[in-house]
Amino acid sequence: FEAHEIQENHLGHIVCNLGLQKLLGDKCKQTKAIECIKTRPTNLDYLDGKVETACGIKIQATWVLGADGAESWVRQQAQIDVVAHPLRSTVAAVAVVSHNQPHFSKARQSFAKEGIVALLPHYNMHKSIVVWSHSAQYQEEEPLELCCRLFPEAGIEPQQEIAWHRHSLRSHQAKQYHNHRVVLFGDSALSVHPLAGQGLNLGLQAVRIWGDILQDVLVKDSGIDKTYLARKFQQKIFGYHSLSKQFIETCDHFFHSQSAQYQWLGHLSLRTAQASAKLRKGLAGHALYGLEAAR
Repeated sequence: FEAHEIQENHLGHIVCNLGLQKLLGDKCKQTKAIECIKTRPTNLDYLDGKVETACGIKIQATWVLGADGAESWVRQQAQIDVVAHPLRSTVAAVAVVSHNQPHFSKARQSFAKEGIVALLPHYNMHKSIVVWSHSAQYQEEEPLELCCRLFPEAGIEPQQEIAWHRHSLRSHQAKQYHNHRVVLFGDSALSVHPLAGQGLNLGLQAVRIWGDILQDVLVKDSGIDKTYLARKFQQKIFGYHSLSKQFIETCDHFFHSQSAQYQWLGHLSLRTAQASAKLRKGLAGHALYGLEAAR
């Protein structure tokens, strides 16, 4: 994939999560329309949108938006079930490595029998972020040796001290994205394999669509039925999320399957995409759904 194929300067960005959270927090504090309360919720009435907190505050809300992660408390209180999907790669090993050759802001990804390994550009031209997703049973090769072997052109230094952090991978989707006054976003609604780097995009797309729906209500008809709004939101995003999730999981299963036929199909798909600019542009356009209008 090349950014110029979709008339963009970059295909993506590597963003520090702690920095992003601080910037968003600072922006919320600067906005008079937002009241920030440092506490935790203890009770939620999803029928009426009533929330009680540990410090005794009681809130009556038009909407309760749940964006509290994969183990969402809001989702549980709203009695919304999730459907979990098994992944062949259940662990992600993450680290920062140094290399001799500058990466020039180019991301690399290898679909190998050992797992899917991404080499993502750091702000330092001679450092990269490694994300290696693999099955929990795989212990045959050291991660650094694997990276040196898969990306010889990067010039990764074979003798360096690296702190590897391992994270469990999960894949699930809520059976519905709303229940009365509660609407789910982010990992509360959908959690996907990091293969395509689409987790944050999918969350932002849902937020944008919800914002557009509320904007229409403010402009046209403030008395519209609230359940109708939640259903409209789900209709606009649920199918797209399901399709994206299915595509990502299919890639994971094909490349990690023990079946030679599945592996052959997976690599054939990669070669087809490599040879077809139209297909690459179509896949990038799918990933941009809902984000173009947000810029």
